[in-house]
Amino acid sequence: MKKVLSIFLISACLATFVYPYDQVTVTRDGINVRTDSTVNSQSLGYLNKGERLDMLGQNFEWVKVRLPRRFTCYASSGYVKKITDAMGKVTASSLNLRDKPSLDSSVLGKVQKGDRLIILEEIEGWYKVEGYPYLSGWVHGKFLEEIGPAQTTTVITIIEDTQPVTDTTPSQENDTGSIKEESGGEADPFAPKFNNG
Repeated sequence: MKKVLSIFLISACLATFVYPYDQVTVTRDGINVRTDSTVNSQSLGYLNKGERLDMLGQNFEWVKVRLPRRFTCYASSGYVKKITDAMGKVTASSLNLRDKPSLDSSVLGKVQKGDRLIILEEIEGWYKVEGYPYLSGWVHGKFLEEIGPAQTTTVITIIEDTQPVTDTTPSQENDTGSIKEESGGEADPFAPKFNNG
Protein backbone atom coordinates (compact mmCIF):
# COMPACT_ATOMS: atom_id res chain seq x y z
CA MET A 1 0.00 0.00 0.00
CA LYS A 2 2.84 2.39 0.88
CA LYS A 3 4.51 1.71 -2.50
CA VAL A 4 1.26 2.36 -4.42
CA LEU A 5 0.71 5.64 -2.54
CA SER A 6 4.29 6.75 -3.29
CA ILE A 7 3.85 5.99 -7.00
CA PHE A 8 0.56 7.91 -7.01
CA LEU A 9 2.16 10.97 -5.34
CA ILE A 10 5.12 10.94 -7.74
CA SER A 11 2.73 10.64 -10.71
CA ALA A 12 0.64 13.55 -9.41
CA CYS A 13 3.77 15.72 -9.04
CA LEU A 14 5.00 14.85 -12.53
CA ALA A 15 1.60 15.65 -14.05
CA THR A 16 1.96 19.27 -12.98
CA PHE A 17 5.02 19.60 -15.23
CA VAL A 18 3.40 18.14 -18.36
CA TYR A 19 1.01 21.09 -18.73
CA PRO A 20 2.65 24.14 -17.13
CA TYR A 21 0.08 26.71 -18.33
CA ASP A 22 -3.68 26.87 -18.39
CA GLN A 23 -5.15 28.45 -21.48
CA VAL A 24 -7.82 31.09 -21.79
CA THR A 25 -9.83 32.29 -24.76
CA VAL A 26 -10.90 35.88 -25.47
CA THR A 27 -14.70 36.28 -25.36
CA ARG A 28 -15.11 39.60 -27.26
CA ASP A 29 -13.40 41.49 -30.10
CA GLY A 30 -11.22 44.54 -29.47
CA ILE A 31 -10.18 43.74 -25.89
CA ASN A 32 -7.21 45.76 -24.59
CA VAL A 33 -4.10 43.99 -23.43
CA ARG A 34 -2.19 46.25 -21.02
CA THR A 35 1.28 46.68 -19.52
CA ASP A 36 -0.08 46.28 -15.97
CA SER A 37 -3.16 45.05 -14.11
CA THR A 38 -5.07 48.36 -14.15
CA VAL A 39 -7.29 50.22 -16.65
CA ASN A 40 -4.96 53.23 -16.31
CA SER A 41 -1.94 51.35 -17.66
CA GLN A 42 -0.80 51.62 -21.27
CA SER A 43 -2.61 49.54 -23.90
CA LEU A 44 -0.29 47.34 -25.95
CA GLY A 45 -2.92 46.50 -28.53
CA TYR A 46 -6.14 44.57 -28.96
CA LEU A 47 -7.13 40.94 -28.78
CA ASN A 48 -9.72 39.24 -30.97
CA LYS A 49 -12.61 37.00 -29.96
CA GLY A 50 -11.57 33.35 -29.94
CA GLU A 51 -7.82 33.93 -29.54
CA ARG A 52 -6.22 31.32 -27.28
CA LEU A 53 -3.60 32.55 -24.83
CA ASP A 54 -1.40 30.96 -22.18
CA MET A 55 -2.31 32.17 -18.69
CA LEU A 56 0.87 33.12 -16.78
CA GLY A 57 -0.54 34.57 -13.57
CA GLN A 58 -3.31 36.50 -11.91
CA ASN A 59 -3.69 39.70 -9.87
CA PHE A 60 -7.20 39.95 -8.42
CA GLU A 61 -9.52 40.25 -11.47
CA TRP A 62 -6.67 40.66 -13.98
CA VAL A 63 -4.96 37.81 -15.85
CA LYS A 64 -1.36 37.88 -17.09
CA VAL A 65 -1.13 36.23 -20.54
CA ARG A 66 1.54 35.40 -23.09
CA LEU A 67 1.07 37.79 -26.02
CA PRO A 68 0.25 36.33 -29.47
CA ARG A 69 2.80 36.18 -32.31
CA ARG A 70 1.67 39.41 -33.99
CA PHE A 71 2.96 41.52 -31.06
CA THR A 72 6.43 42.90 -31.63
CA CYS A 73 8.93 44.59 -29.33
CA TYR A 74 12.37 46.19 -29.29
CA ALA A 75 15.75 44.91 -28.10
CA SER A 76 18.89 47.02 -27.80
CA SER A 77 21.12 46.09 -30.75
CA GLY A 78 24.23 46.40 -28.56
CA TYR A 79 23.27 43.13 -26.85
CA VAL A 80 22.14 41.12 -29.88
CA LYS A 81 24.67 39.64 -32.32
CA LYS A 82 23.28 39.24 -35.83
CA ILE A 83 23.58 35.66 -37.08
CA THR A 84 21.79 36.34 -40.38
CA ASP A 85 19.93 39.37 -41.74
CA ALA A 86 16.77 38.13 -40.03
CA MET A 87 18.08 36.51 -36.84
CA GLY A 88 20.10 37.58 -33.82
CA LYS A 89 21.48 35.85 -30.74
CA VAL A 90 21.32 37.53 -27.30
CA THR A 91 24.79 38.22 -25.86
CA ALA A 92 23.78 39.81 -22.52
CA SER A 93 23.07 37.59 -19.52
CA SER A 94 19.52 39.05 -19.48
CA LEU A 95 17.97 41.56 -21.87
CA ASN A 96 14.71 43.52 -21.54
CA LEU A 97 12.28 43.51 -24.44
CA ARG A 98 10.56 46.88 -24.63
CA ASP A 99 7.39 48.38 -26.05
CA LYS A 100 9.25 51.14 -27.92
CA PRO A 101 12.89 51.72 -28.97
CA SER A 102 13.68 53.62 -25.77
CA LEU A 103 15.02 52.85 -22.29
CA ASP A 104 12.05 54.82 -20.92
CA SER A 105 9.45 52.49 -22.48
CA SER A 106 7.68 49.61 -20.75
CA VAL A 107 9.39 46.24 -20.34
CA LEU A 108 7.18 43.54 -21.88
CA GLY A 109 9.46 40.56 -21.36
CA LYS A 110 13.02 39.32 -20.97
CA VAL A 111 15.36 37.05 -22.90
CA GLN A 112 18.48 35.27 -21.71
CA LYS A 113 21.96 34.85 -23.15
CA GLY A 114 21.87 32.55 -26.16
CA ASP A 115 18.17 33.07 -26.94
CA ARG A 116 17.50 33.76 -30.61
CA LEU A 117 15.33 36.60 -31.87
CA ILE A 118 13.76 37.12 -35.28
CA ILE A 119 14.78 40.60 -36.41
CA LEU A 120 12.17 42.54 -38.38
CA GLU A 121 13.84 45.95 -38.61
CA GLU A 122 16.77 48.02 -37.30
CA ILE A 123 16.02 51.45 -35.80
CA GLU A 124 18.84 53.65 -34.42
CA GLY A 125 20.50 51.23 -32.01
CA TRP A 126 17.46 48.99 -31.57
CA TYR A 127 16.11 45.89 -33.29
CA LYS A 128 12.39 45.49 -33.78
CA VAL A 129 11.86 41.79 -33.12
CA GLU A 130 9.14 39.17 -32.89
CA GLY A 131 8.22 38.94 -29.24
CA TYR A 132 6.69 35.48 -29.05
CA PRO A 133 7.03 33.60 -26.69
CA TYR A 134 8.78 36.12 -24.43
CA LEU A 135 6.14 38.90 -24.09
CA SER A 136 3.32 39.14 -21.60
CA GLY A 137 0.50 41.56 -20.87
CA TRP A 138 -2.58 41.93 -18.68
CA VAL A 139 -6.25 41.42 -19.60
CA HIS A 140 -9.28 41.88 -17.34
CA GLY A 141 -10.67 38.47 -16.45
CA LYS A 142 -14.26 39.33 -17.44
CA PHE A 143 -13.15 39.15 -21.09
CA LEU A 144 -11.53 35.72 -20.77
CA GLU A 145 -12.79 32.18 -20.39
CA GLU A 146 -10.56 29.42 -19.03
CA ILE A 147 -10.37 26.47 -21.41
CA GLY A 148 -7.96 24.14 -19.59
CA PRO A 149 -4.36 23.05 -19.96
CA ALA A 150 -2.23 24.16 -22.88
CA GLN A 151 -1.68 21.66 -25.65
CA THR A 152 1.94 20.86 -26.45
CA THR A 153 2.89 21.81 -30.01
CA THR A 154 6.16 22.44 -31.75
CA VAL A 155 6.35 25.27 -34.26
CA ILE A 156 9.44 25.43 -36.45
CA THR A 157 10.41 28.59 -38.30
CA ILE A 158 13.04 28.31 -41.03
CA ILE A 159 14.84 31.52 -41.93
CA GLU A 160 17.05 31.88 -45.01
CA ASP A 161 18.31 28.28 -45.08
CA THR A 162 19.48 28.46 -41.48
CA GLN A 163 19.05 25.92 -38.74
CA PRO A 164 15.39 25.53 -37.66
CA VAL A 165 14.33 27.46 -34.57
CA THR A 166 11.57 26.03 -32.39
CA ASP A 167 9.21 28.49 -30.76
CA THR A 168 7.83 26.41 -27.88
CA THR A 169 9.87 27.73 -24.94
CA PRO A 170 12.02 30.79 -24.33
CA SER A 171 15.37 28.97 -24.00
CA GLN A 172 15.99 25.81 -26.01
CA GLU A 173 19.62 25.95 -26.97
CA ASN A 174 21.82 23.18 -25.64
CA ASP A 175 25.57 23.34 -24.98
CA THR A 176 26.47 22.40 -28.57
CA GLY A 177 24.52 25.30 -30.07
CA SER A 178 21.86 23.14 -31.69
CA ILE A 179 18.16 23.34 -30.97
CA LYS A 180 16.38 20.68 -28.92
CA GLU A 181 12.83 19.78 -29.93
CA GLU A 182 10.25 19.91 -27.16
CA SER A 183 8.24 17.08 -28.69
CA GLY A 184 9.50 14.30 -30.85
CA GLY A 185 13.26 15.01 -30.47
CA GLU A 186 14.99 13.86 -27.33
CA ALA A 187 13.04 11.54 -25.04
CA ASP A 188 10.89 13.46 -22.58
CA PRO A 189 10.84 11.64 -19.22
CA PHE A 190 7.50 13.25 -18.33
CA ALA A 191 5.72 12.50 -21.62
CA PRO A 192 2.96 9.85 -21.53
CA LYS A 193 3.93 6.56 -23.13
CA PHE A 194 1.50 4.76 -25.45
CA ASN A 195 1.79 1.25 -26.88
CA ASN A 196 1.07 0.70 -30.59
CA GLY A 197 -0.03 4.16 -31.54
